[in-house]
Amino acid sequence: MEELFIGTGDPLREFVSVLSYHLPRTIAFMLFFPLLSKANGSNLIKMSVGSALILYPVLASTQYFTAPQTAPAFTLLTFLSEVLIGSLLGLIIAFPYYAFKGFGALVDVYRGATFAGQVTGNDAGEELPIETLFGYFFTALILAGPGLHAVSVHLLQSYLLMPPGTFSLLGADLWLQTLLRLAADCLTFAVLLSGPVLIAVLAVELAVQIISAFAQQLQVYSMEYSLKSLFGILALVGLLHFAEEDIFWLFRQYSESLNTLLEVGR
Repeated sequence: MEELFIGTGDPLREFVSVLSYHLPRTIAFMLFFPLLSKANGSNLIKMSVGSALILYPVLASTQYFTAPQTAPAFTLLTFLSEVLIGSLLGLIIAFPYYAFKGFGALVDVYRGATFAGQVTGNDAGEELPIETLFGYFFTALILAGPGLHAVSVHLLQSYLLMPPGTFSLLGADLWLQTLLRLAADCLTFAVLLSGPVLIAVLAVELAVQIISAFAQQLQVYSMEYSLKSLFGILALVGLLHFAEEDIFWLFRQYSESLNTLLEVGR
């Protein structure tokens, strides 16, 4: 099916038509993008970033859809393929983010934090403090490092390698294998990263048990939460210092995964 632009004389209609071809992929990608989650951004930020990401490929494509040329009609199959591509690209970015948050939540649970310990009641029941900290930590790495640029470049390259309506189901198995491998790497990384901090927290708990058994009058149980938090955060700071190369390796890993997925459309 084709939609003819001949004789319309309306550049706005042509622009909106091309925009409709590119919009589903970017919207699906934004749903998984960590920087645009509920906790990290407002609707205004989402619309601003989404507009910047979608307008560039649209403006670059409009030169090919001028009269008397034609543009492919937007079908249901095209829409589903665009949503699938955007979702898979978004999942590649989201896996490291949730690995970091899972690490923070694990530390919070073992140091005795609860949802009642939130600073404000508005966030109670949603995230634990260290979990939120690691979410912001990953966001800072994205903004300060090459992550945001790499994400934007890969999303734009996906339009060049796989224009709307050209995704083939024959390459879907490669997408799935890459996603599963990256998910396993991120979970393994989160578990290994949480190990030293959890050891420090459990060591403090063991020390408190021993001291309270021989000196009950000290009432060290009243200081257990503070001590576990203090030594856990100190271990966290030291771990981040020595694990810097591993963290950046994780960024390179999902960047390579994006490149692998985009090879499907070549």
